[in-house]
Amino acid sequence: MKNDFSAASLTRRQVLKGLGVIASAPILSACDLTNFEKTADLWLSAAGNGKGRNPYALAWGTPNNSNINNKVSGQQSSGFRGHGLSKNPIRANQAIMFSRRLGNQALLMNMHNKKVEHIITSPDHLYMEGHGCFSHDGSLLFCSETNKHTHQGIISVRETQSFKLIKEFASGGIGPHEILMRPNENTLVVANGGLIKD
Repeated sequence: MKNDFSAASLTRRQVLKGLGVIASAPILSACDLTNFEKTADLWLSAAGNGKGRNPYALAWGTPNNSNINNKVSGQQSSGFRGHGLSKNPIRANQAIMFSRRLGNQALLMNMHNKKVEHIITSPDHLYMEGHGCFSHDGSLLFCSETNKHTHQGIISVRETQSFKLIKEFASGGIGPHEILMRPNENTLVVANGGLIKD
């Protein structure tokens, strides 16, 4: 069987998309959203083309096992360029999309009725770094953020009833990115990127 792929024929964007699919496989399986719809699995993704009036969105669809070109079945305009996603471990219908670096919002969706439940906004001195996670009991939301003035990484902690900011603590570096709760532990793992971005 002849393979039509060669390094010379792939654009940088195609390579990055392919690597993104491979890298996101564990994330997508961690965000298995089968509880949202009883009839099918559901995938979520930040989406956008940077053009038009509402260029960025949270998109969703049902996986197509026959090929990688899954169809988008719905989307919610976010008003910001999204990056990472997290699912509430207790309220299985809740998913949140975080704005990428230099953004200041996160969009909380009810994936059962496809409605926005809350828009979280960072305080003026912080910007989001694109990731966050819930505590195992779903009562807290941790967000990777950066202090605009000092460039120090911050983990912001919000309670999940009103998403009010209740605490900030140092991430232990610059440019915190992915943050996850270790399974079966109350340990937060933070990947600091080490880059200052203005």
